[in-house]
Amino acid sequence: MISVNTKTLWVLFILLTVTGCVPYHSKKIDLADESKARASNGIHAPQWFLAQEDARRSNLNEFMESRPFESTADYHLAAGDSVTVRVQSVEENQSTVRIEADGKITLPLVRRISVAGLTPSQAQERITDAYQKFYLEPEVTLTISDYHGLSISIVGNVDKPGTYYLNRDEVSLLEALGLAGGLKADSSDRLTLVPSRGSKGSPFQRAQLASPERVMADAVTGVDTTPRVPQLNAYHIYKEEITGDSMTPPLNIAIRSGDTLIVPGLSKVYVQGEVAKPGTQAINERMTVMGAIAAAGGVTFSSNGTAEISRLNPDGTTTSTIVDLGEVSQDPSLDIRLQSGDRVRLPSSLSYYTMNFIGEFISKFFHTGIFYSVNNN
Repeated sequence: MISVNTKTLWVLFILLTVTGCVPYHSKKIDLADESKARASNGIHAPQWFLAQEDARRSNLNEFMESRPFESTADYHLAAGDSVTVRVQSVEENQSTVRIEADGKITLPLVRRISVAGLTPSQAQERITDAYQKFYLEPEVTLTISDYHGLSISIVGNVDKPGTYYLNRDEVSLLEALGLAGGLKADSSDRLTLVPSRGSKGSPFQRAQLASPERVMADAVTGVDTTPRVPQLNAYHIYKEEITGDSMTPPLNIAIRSGDTLIVPGLSKVYVQGEVAKPGTQAINERMTVMGAIAAAGGVTFSSNGTAEISRLNPDGTTTSTIVDLGEVSQDPSLDIRLQSGDRVRLPSSLSYYTMNFIGEFISKFFHTGIFYSVNNN
């Protein structure tokens, strides 16, 4: 018969207490308090990540308000355009000229006339006035023979990246992508718009990304105290915002000369830890933390029920947060939308591995005890 001494029983009792097999009442960990305590290490409350998305959409809305889209806007001549001017009076003459860098064209008799910034009809009137000094009631017509003044750049994962010249002052974002043949199948779930520096509605006044402390304080007061500072801006736009869906119409974002559209390749996130299939996951539209976990095969039994999300900031630092997966499943509004390069890590439960250790310990203990008892008989 195997005898177990009192000391061994106490060791087993302590190990079982640690793993939760024996009831032990302790204070539940508050993830918000834990995040606040670890803020010095770059770990903040989940609201910081949620506030990033709110700030993105707020800045985009402000930009759209400052640059309203006008689908019927007239074209204004610009340097680089070629125009054909026909003058008919006693005799007819026709000239095709390019608008020079100073915005002027050179014509017979009247010499140099400034036309940049005028619509074709306005430029025609100005040229007519100039020729009235030389002809009686001249008939002047002006047509654009080559659009080469207003251009946009589209780079990245589109069928035909390059520079495109506009025949209107502005086009919609969807029209601009159509010029480049549309998005490739392996393009990112969001693209970036960098407006021209001299465009109307200059984007150089924008909200800074608020600190975690400011986010928490503003959530309590309901007042946005984020300062506005001059800085180069870029607007991130998701695919579903461009095309719209059954619930939301597409955004009519005006694209103007000098703007640049950047379409990255397929976005990826990294899911690590206690999931069935850890590794790299491609970001589909609207992918969140819960979506990434599902794509990785779901949570394993050994997970502790939380997830840590880490994001690389533009300045090279990393910001992380810890979310309670149970709370997120109950309130989907807490589910953080992921960006390319984000890392999602599901920690292991200490009690799970302690139980494994105890199981192995007990197995080896009794196996050794029986083996010892048999050999001594």
